[in-house]
Amino acid sequence: EDKNQPAAAYWIERLRDIPALDLPIDLPRPRLRSHNGAVEQNPLSDRLLDELNALSRRENSTLFMTMLAAFALQLYRLTGQQDFAIGVPIANRTQADVENMVGTFVNLLALRIDLSGNPSFQQLLQRVRSVALDAYTHQDVPFDKLVQEVQYARDDRRAPLVQVMFNMPNVPFHGVAFDGLTWEPVIVDRGGAQFELSISVDTQLKSGVTIEYNTDLFQPATVKRFAAQYLEIL
Repeated sequence: EDKNQPAAAYWIERLRDIPALDLPIDLPRPRLRSHNGAVEQNPLSDRLLDELNALSRRENSTLFMTMLAAFALQLYRLTGQQDFAIGVPIANRTQADVENMVGTFVNLLALRIDLSGNPSFQQLLQRVRSVALDAYTHQDVPFDKLVQEVQYARDDRRAPLVQVMFNMPNVPFHGVAFDGLTWEPVIVDRGGAQFELSISVDTQLKSGVTIEYNTDLFQPATVKRFAAQYLEIL
């Protein structure tokens, strides 16, 4: 616990008075936050992926950071807000002792994005890179603890601290083989949504962008438009 005190202090200061992200929704917001959801899936071309990888290398960034910066730009265009947080899941396996243990250790990092001053995309990418690297350094604090300790405007209609999530799974599945069996990945529609809007970019199995969204807030046609906008930004 003592070891995590500096990390907790970092997050408490970093996220103090974080404003909620006010997405343009189609339906009246329920008085209590719901988790009803659906998914929208779109392919990502190999050519575009190659170009995004090249951009990332030029900017001394990772593909994850580039994709995240593009999502931040889209959220700015949708809301006009220059200050908000995006939730990012992290494996949370920083100790060698847990590398071979079965189970989930995933934690959620709240990356506070600053779009003030009309930055170029390259400038925004550098800001996202800096925020992400700082977050990784302080990743050991459980998100639930931050919800309890960070000062922010609480609202039963919204998720605490972050209303949207970005994920880019990087588990290499290509070497998986079963004797006598073939397999293929399947996108599962759980009928639920953890956040108002979540984007997951897959570059490992079959390249694509999947958006999970809250069906009590958004119509399918709106989310299709969001997906097209994100791909256009990329």
